[in-house]
Amino acid sequence: MAEPIYSVNDGATYTVSELLANPTYFAKPIVDYLVDWDLAGAIFEDLGRNNGSVAYEKDPVPFAADGLETVAEFAEYPTTRAQGGTRVMITGEKEGRMLEFSYDMRDENQVNQVAKSLAQFKNAAEFSRYKRIKALLEASDIGTVTATDLWKNATGDPLGDTNEAIELIADAAVPDVAEGEATYGFDPDTIVIPRSLMGSFVKSEEVRAAFTGNLATDNPLFAGYKGLTAQGYNGLQIVIPRFWYTDRVLVLDSKNRPGFVSDTNPLSMYGPYDYPERDTIAYKLSGKRIIGFDKPKAAAWITGVK
Repeated sequence: MAEPIYSVNDGATYTVSELLANPTYFAKPIVDYLVDWDLAGAIFEDLGRNNGSVAYEKDPVPFAADGLETVAEFAEYPTTRAQGGTRVMITGEKEGRMLEFSYDMRDENQVNQVAKSLAQFKNAAEFSRYKRIKALLEASDIGTVTATDLWKNATGDPLGDTNEAIELIADAAVPDVAEGEATYGFDPDTIVIPRSLMGSFVKSEEVRAAFTGNLATDNPLFAGYKGLTAQGYNGLQIVIPRFWYTDRVLVLDSKNRPGFVSDTNPLSMYGPYDYPERDTIAYKLSGKRIIGFDKPKAAAWITGVK
């Protein structure tokens, strides 16, 4: 079995034939790209490695079964015990794809075709990972706030809408306790948005006023669009994925993340594999990961923003 590859020699000039024989060229750009844009790793808790399955509790209650009560002198102390959430067992899913290069690309030194193949493969792999997260989010019972109006409209209210989502998460009540008197204690601090909505942010009079006089590095307009910003927006760090919805955003608590990831085998590249019967040389991208959603009340949608 070929060994996984993680490094690359930058700066040198290669022919396609040399590149296909030098696997370090292919692995690092692809694996690094997918790690850099790993949305699950950005918004879910990393539980480390697993042996093929993970058992977890969904919506665990933050209270023991009973609290304190008056104890008479010499009386026996009453006992209590921990309460569990809904038990869930989930198994890992292996994901992978072979990227092929033809002998013609090698023999005719089609460098541009090789570069295009790599770029397209990176994007296709990341988009498929996004679709998996999207399916998980849509199957989870996350609370929803409907935007006052499209955020690009003059009557849109990005600050008011995000405040409502923050309150929905912070006020999430614990079941079987007097309504509103006991909450999970979630403290939302992160917002996941599409890159296309940044224009709506900076055009909002309220947003611009909030950052007047602040350092440019604190303003989401200047702080950059990839990953987490230093200060964020309305008290929320900003996550801008490579791919995301165009009509909704997600607010969440990054200290009590609503979901988790756990790798059985981290994403790796293997190869090259020579298939003379098909006149191709291929590299394999493969990984096995478990993604779960155990604290849906730690997140909230804002829909209808665009």
